[in-house]
Amino acid sequence: MAAPPYKLFIEPVLRYLALHDSTVATGAVCEAAARVLQLSDDDRAEQLPSGGPVYKNRASWALNWLKRAGLAQAPNQGEWQLTVSGKQLAAEHLVLTRELLSTFAAKVEERSLSLGPSRAGPTLESAPITPTGVGNRKAYRLPPRPLAVGGQAEVYEAVRKADNKTLVLKRVREALGQNRMRREIEVQSSLRHANIMPILDWDSLNYTWYVMPRGRRVMSELTRPVEPDLLCRIVKSVAAALEVAHAAGHPHRDVKPQNIIELDGAHGEGQWVLADWGLTRRAPGATTAEWTKTGQFLGSAGFAPPEAYQDAHNVGAPGDVYALGQVIAWATGVDPVPNVSPTVMAPWQQVVGPMTQQEARKRPQTMAEVQCLLSIIFDRDDAKGC
Repeated sequence: MAAPPYKLFIEPVLRYLALHDSTVATGAVCEAAARVLQLSDDDRAEQLPSGGPVYKNRASWALNWLKRAGLAQAPNQGEWQLTVSGKQLAAEHLVLTRELLSTFAAKVEERSLSLGPSRAGPTLESAPITPTGVGNRKAYRLPPRPLAVGGQAEVYEAVRKADNKTLVLKRVREALGQNRMRREIEVQSSLRHANIMPILDWDSLNYTWYVMPRGRRVMSELTRPVEPDLLCRIVKSVAAALEVAHAAGHPHRDVKPQNIIELDGAHGEGQWVLADWGLTRRAPGATTAEWTKTGQFLGSAGFAPPEAYQDAHNVGAPGDVYALGQVIAWATGVDPVPNVSPTVMAPWQQVVGPMTQQEARKRPQTMAEVQCLLSIIFDRDDAKGC
């Protein structure tokens, strides 16, 4: 037989983890599930079109579902263990019936929705069986030189071998950036929203690279001043993305024109998304290491809020409000200056002024307030984009 759907891997994966008090390597979990499901050598040899064993991919999706359901966790890269809830579920139910899993999945989905759409994980009915490229770096062809190189990562134009589709692959450059990329992948892949750059594939073992769609254009490439209707559409798109991320406790902390990208949307229309969540922070209480120390700057000069220069680790939603205000000012032709509130032409000043107050408490505190401010000021015929 062929490898079964990932749904059937959930119970053997859960049971195997329940046998161990300490963490277990991903590979060991995959092999244990394959034995329980009695997969033959031929079954194990079955490959996905873009490369990689099918059964390992299905087992990885089972682990991912258990993690998002709060039943399993990966405290170390490539190592898994059950949470207290997972151990309790395994102990109380000798058999995980289809009805039980469906009921539990519904409860998880209901809880996720109550926390905002960005927290919603895959359910038994909606999660894809396989990600686009199955975590196999060899599924992509890369040119010898990157498109761009940053402090901790480099970006390549990648061609997916399975269908010759051109995508973008971001790869970590040094070990120091690996933890940040892992956090970026985990957070960004969990934020499901039309205005957040989707992650199509990633290194699920070491978190050293991920793949995303190739954009039409980047905001930083637009001619300034940006036409008002287009600027309204971009700002509302970014604000919508940040509203979802903030609801989940994930400030972006690096909002700037270079990270705002237009993708192909429905019916040929462009869709503006917020990308590069490498400086994001996990929700309060979920941060395991404080890599950003007091007095250490975080972000991009001019767009980063004043508090980023003193206590970067605790920059939150008001910091993103400030950065988006500076993005608006930049789009109107005003280059940002660190720790200086810009002055722009009306009517944008009525939006930029409140958003770029030097004291965080004096700014709009949420993106809902920003959206409301935009709607009030631009609710007129000459600003249809708003």
